[in-house]
Amino acid sequence: MSVPSVPAPAPLKGADLEAFLNGRWIARLALIDDEGFPYVVPVSYDYDGQDFWVIAARRVRFARMLEQRPACALSIAEDARPYRRALVRGHAEIAERPNLGGKWVEHMHHMSARYCNPREYYEQVMGYPRWLIRIVPKSIVSLQGFRYLDPGERVEG
Repeated sequence: MSVPSVPAPAPLKGADLEAFLNGRWIARLALIDDEGFPYVVPVSYDYDGQDFWVIAARRVRFARMLEQRPACALSIAEDARPYRRALVRGHAEIAERPNLGGKWVEHMHHMSARYCNPREYYEQVMGYPRWLIRIVPKSIVSLQGFRYLDPGERVEG
């Protein structure tokens, strides 16, 4: 029985990358905590074609941590075929400290539609102060596909 040939991983580019980044994925936000250890938290996000936006409840630790150390990464991955993924490395900016009815509301509208949240959830969320965090990418590395490469084989792109 022969094993079907699996193409080597290839970078996502252009419209394919944009479509992936605008999907309904839960990203993993990675940063460094006060003791110098990795701190990773799942987040939903809004992507405007340039920057990533995260809305956070007033009580979350990671928003205050990003104020102190803005270097961060987002890992966005599809864990089934075609195994698309992107690693976003960048810096976080606090666009808004916790408030009611700020600019975060517009991003919440986009995210609610994209993630198909029921209207009841959206209405409930609006009653609590939220942070708005902008993640400005320094780099985005993306791939589609998965297979072990032969020794010496490289992914081009």
